[in-house]
Amino acid sequence: MKTKTPSLKKRLLTGVLILFIIYACTAVLPYAFPPHATEIKLPAWEETEPSSQWAAILESGEEALWGRLYLIENAKEKIRLSSYLYACDDSGKRIGAALIRAAERGVDVEILVDGLIGRINFGASPLAYALGSHENIRIRLYNPVDFLRPDRLNARLHDKYLIADDRMMILGGRNISDEFLTKTTHPAYNFDRDVMLFSDEGVSGSGVDQLAAYFDSLWQGEYVQPAYEKARDAAAVMRQRQEMEKLLLETEREKTAWFRKIEHPGFSVPVEGCQLITNPVHPGVKAPVVFDHLCAMIAEAEERVILQSPYFVLDGRMQTAMQQAVSGTAQVMFYTNSMAGGNNLAASADYLWQKEKVLAIGAPLYELQTEASVHTKSMLVDRHLSVFGSFNFDMRSAYIDTEVMMAVYGEALNERLYTCMENMAEQALLVTEEGYAEDERLVPLELPEGKKWTLYLLSPVMFLIRHLL
Repeated sequence: MKTKTPSLKKRLLTGVLILFIIYACTAVLPYAFPPHATEIKLPAWEETEPSSQWAAILESGEEALWGRLYLIENAKEKIRLSSYLYACDDSGKRIGAALIRAAERGVDVEILVDGLIGRINFGASPLAYALGSHENIRIRLYNPVDFLRPDRLNARLHDKYLIADDRMMILGGRNISDEFLTKTTHPAYNFDRDVMLFSDEGVSGSGVDQLAAYFDSLWQGEYVQPAYEKARDAAAVMRQRQEMEKLLLETEREKTAWFRKIEHPGFSVPVEGCQLITNPVHPGVKAPVVFDHLCAMIAEAEERVILQSPYFVLDGRMQTAMQQAVSGTAQVMFYTNSMAGGNNLAASADYLWQKEKVLAIGAPLYELQTEASVHTKSMLVDRHLSVFGSFNFDMRSAYIDTEVMMAVYGEALNERLYTCMENMAEQALLVTEEGYAEDERLVPLELPEGKKWTLYLLSPVMFLIRHLL
């Protein structure tokens, strides 16, 4: 009896399927086996000489918007902006109009966004071309999608900061988007936090100096490509610029009050030193440099650590490292979103099954009971160290993405951060193995049935790819 030979069509389909599986494995599997970081050495903060640096915390979305507009308006020579995404919404257009104004007065503007998420948000919008086609504005994409390099497809630029000249900067977890740069009443609003740093010109080693050097290394490196240099539709670009200017003018009447607030002597406090902590910048799997630095800071704390992260997605190595870090003398507390309040479904689906492992680390875990999702990434250490930036306590931030965290040394700033975190604590409940500890102050947010079942359905899938979350 003759064996039936598969048709040419079936053989081709089988071959395509095998190639697709090999391609997918090449894109995903390397991230499942990340390397370790090198030995971490923290700076001897007690030996740091006071420098001409001041810092402020931007807690609300309005503060964050006006802080950025202030830096842009006061820039004289150069603006460097890095953002995971730049949304083509009202906030993006207001910031864009301010950047064009700066470019018109001769300031060089450099904008760096992620090559996938940033590109998707910019798309083919007139806003992107209104910016990129200006003679004094350049846009570059980090790690643009290249299907011939599947090992790079997952690597993202997750940094969020703005530098004006070499004197002022804002760094934190906020993208250029209505989610972060509006009033709390905006339906898309997410809570977040930035640090705003000022320094005298020519202060070598200042926080601004370190961040500018980091940006330049990326901007001039091999992993970025220019984009949006030539406008396809000059009329559409002109209309977009007019619309952007009109939006900015709508808020102009508020400018004097906000700028006076920023310039008021009490707005910022003197700080003694800064250390920029970054992941390696090459696209692909990375050593967890930022994560290990943060764990070292926790381990060396003597009195208190308060850590806020939107979510915790940890592998075994991260869990062990955090267990060792919290076993010292300091009282350590973790704050994160509840599954009801968080808006990252993938992270929440993972957290549904992994919460017990986070509790097993040994630090009290609190979940925020806020209707709006909390996107803040910051850490307070003892009474002198405050850390701000883009790093989430998840495997993506640890092993895959570019990340920036600024550690700022200064007791006055630490006290202000503590006040911010105390306000946050009033909206949080202590997590236990059974649910929440009894607390008369707050009623837990209720997880909607639809969201609950979505999380249960997603969990098995997320478990398979959690190293990419």
